[in-house]
Amino acid sequence: MAETARIQEHEQEEKLLSEVSINREADARDWLRSFFRTEGIDKTALARRLGIGKEGRTVVTKFLADKRDDDANFARITLATERLRAQVDGPEGVAKYIGFQETACVSAIWNHAKKVRDGHLLGAVVGPIGSGKTEALREFQRRARHDGGAPVRIIRCRTTMNLPSFVRKIAVDLNLIEHGGDVSTLHEQIVRRLSSYPEFLIFDEIDYLTYHEKSFHFLRDLYDETGTGMLLSGQLYFLSYVWGRADFASTNKDEKGISRSGSLAPFADRLAVEVAPGLNDEEVVDICEQALNATLEEEASKKLIFYVEHNFRMLALMLRVLRDMRLKHGRSVNRRMIEAAWMTSSHIKAKQ
Repeated sequence: MAETARIQEHEQEEKLLSEVSINREADARDWLRSFFRTEGIDKTALARRLGIGKEGRTVVTKFLADKRDDDANFARITLATERLRAQVDGPEGVAKYIGFQETACVSAIWNHAKKVRDGHLLGAVVGPIGSGKTEALREFQRRARHDGGAPVRIIRCRTTMNLPSFVRKIAVDLNLIEHGGDVSTLHEQIVRRLSSYPEFLIFDEIDYLTYHEKSFHFLRDLYDETGTGMLLSGQLYFLSYVWGRADFASTNKDEKGISRSGSLAPFADRLAVEVAPGLNDEEVVDICEQALNATLEEEASKKLIFYVEHNFRMLALMLRVLRDMRLKHGRSVNRRMIEAAWMTSSHIKAKQ
């Protein structure tokens, strides 16, 4: 039984390797080169991220330089890169079907990020899950790479982070340490680093810190001490948390509607906020038709808009299902196809 399983696993791997096309390899190489530059890690660390063995550094070096010596190795690293990209980009990566879409929501996020970056402000962009914030900010980082402004660094927050782990995460991402370290000492090192070499810091998934109020006081201190621009990206409830903890319901409010007496008021008072609206109705239909190379019937368009609710992530899930349907049913998408895609996508979403 075990031998049969190993044979089947080997056959499956060979099938996957045989399906790797030159175009897929080129796309994987382009993405991995960008990821390598953005992350600022060495090739050994990159090989570890890809899950490659002891000779990984050599294979990664040849793959990035497109110096082919073994088709099977290049196919394996292509598949490993696609797996890493799926982890990094997440399920809202509509771009993998149709290229990056510069929507009205994306433009609003970019304009706000530029204002915060140029003005060395402490800002926030908030919106519902799947509104496309992460994808827009990654593209902002990519486009800002050589524009002469402060370097853009995205730091992703995690559910397990308290204040010490948050400070260490920043220190690691700034390449000040590899791991560990006294928090007070790291705080000083981060301040010195950003004071001498300012960067524009984007903290993604900031909602994960809402159970650790001290982390927001740390960010305020860091901003006051260094003047480095910061943008916090998260869901709408992050704003409710910050303003609520700033005694938003109090009658003693300033002109912004925030009481200065709450524990987080000194932090909340500094925030320049933009609310990301997500996709509009026309964009939902246009992106779907472009991705499928098909035309949506009128009732199908109405259903799609109703189900997607301006959400990039749900649209991506439905596109994944609709592409297979469209290949079987021609270049027209009807209401029943949308409903079937919705049912399947909802089931997938429930499992995630």
